[in-house]
Amino acid sequence: MKSSPSRLRLALVIAVLLGSALPAAADPKRQMVRDVIQCTRVQQRFILARDLGFETGLNSSINADTIPDGLKQQMLEAYHQVADAVFSWDKVEPKYEQLYGRHYTENELKTVLDLCQDNRYQMAINKDLEMLPGALKIGEEFAPELQAKLLDAMTRLMKTMRP
Repeated sequence: MKSSPSRLRLALVIAVLLGSALPAAADPKRQMVRDVIQCTRVQQRFILARDLGFETGLNSSINADTIPDGLKQQMLEAYHQVADAVFSWDKVEPKYEQLYGRHYTENELKTVLDLCQDNRYQMAINKDLEMLPGALKIGEEFAPELQAKLLDAMTRLMKTMRP
């Protein structure tokens, strides 16, 4: 039986797909990285920090208190739509996998996965997530003074740069 060009193309596509999927499935470190990312709740921390970071920046910007609450809410909603489209977990997850893969050895990943089985560790992870909004609020307290002093410092620096 003679192979048709369409059958050859189909076989080639299947071979390419299987060839690209098998190394990922066969790489135990990559799966451990994914498991560590899941058990340490990196996705939740990423989204919370991303969204609260914007809200903190908005609330601590100069003249933030003059923005009506309704407009702030609309700005937050617009931010969420844009952030979910441009800076979503689906888009950054592969970068986190690469980052974790570079920084953790297989033994270190195993250690973290062992920790993940401990309820005390999970409690600490949960508390960290609970405290993140409060930690960002601390930064809001210092933002007006920091912004004013930074603006002064930059202004002085720019004046020294003029010919």
